[in-house]
Parts: sequence; C-alpha cells; structure tokens
Amino acid sequence: MVRHAHAAGAAPGAADRTRSLSPRGRRQAAGLAGAAGRLAGIAGFEKIRAPELVLCSAAARARETAEPIARTLGAELWVEEDLYLGDVDAVMACLHLVPAGTGGVVVVGHNPTVHELVLWLGRPPVPDALAATPPPATLTGLLVTGGSWSALGAGDAVVSGVFHPDHQ
Repeated sequence: MVRHAHAAGAAPGAADRTRSLSPRGRRQAAGLAGAAGRLAGIAGFEKIRAPELVLCSAAARARETAEPIARTLGAELWVEEDLYLGDVDAVMACLHLVPAGTGGVVVVGHNPTVHELVLWLGRPPVPDALAATPPPATLTGLLVTGGSWSALGAGDAVVSGVFHPDHQ
C-alpha cells in the first residue's frame, strides 16, 4: 500500500484531482520506484511477492506516484476512478477483481483510506510507524495470508514493513 507522494498545492480554480506532485513528491516517487525494484532487500519486505499489478487512483498525484513504480516493476497499471475519494470498500472492490494467480499488488491511493485499509487488512499488532497517519510517500508492506484476491478480507494480512524514501 502506498500513500501518494507529496503533492503541490492546488492552482486557483483547478480541480483537486488535477493536483500534481511537487518537486519533493517527484523525488519521493523516484525513491518509491527504486524501493519497489529491490523489495527483497528492504527489512520487512523480504517475504512480499513481487508486485505484478499496480492499482492507482485516477488523481494526477497518484498516477505520477504509481507510473514510475509500475515501470520499474514491469507491472501492469490499472487506473481506477473509484480509488479517487473512495473508501475501504471501494479499494476492496478493486482488489477483488484482481485475477487469480496474480502475485503482489501495489495500491497507490489517498489518506485516510490507505491508512484505514492497512489497519483493516492487517492483523494486530500494528507497528508503531502506523499508529498515526503516515506521511505522503509511505509504502506499507502487507503479507497476505489468505487465499485468493477475490476473497481478501479483514485481518487477512500481516504488516511486514514500512518504508519512506525520505528516511532512507
């Protein structure tokens, strides 16, 4: 799960969904992409299956975060309108559509939904790094312990690690 990288402020009169990444956010997105390419070497992410799919909100800032991750992984990118301003149920509906046999999935979205989803999917205890809402560009690794994507539900994962490109 990824909270999109740092966004620039909204231009006067512009729609929120059009907000792009700030220069800091572009650096963070590049750092997230680099981390995605070497997950097995990051503490807590060693057991995470290589992501084959990136699900992303239709907002510009989420797409700008997700695209370099998908490129680095050679993963398919699904831009989902329902992930923009969607709640946990909306994200879960998208995850339930992931084809059986798909390895890891990266979801790039917005808070509070990303944080709520991590807490909902992850079994306790939750790492201290997730006690409060994580900052933009936070990657949270979830090791899914359940069966298929279509049956994924509450408590079907363990939080395995938290990564932030500004803290590495």
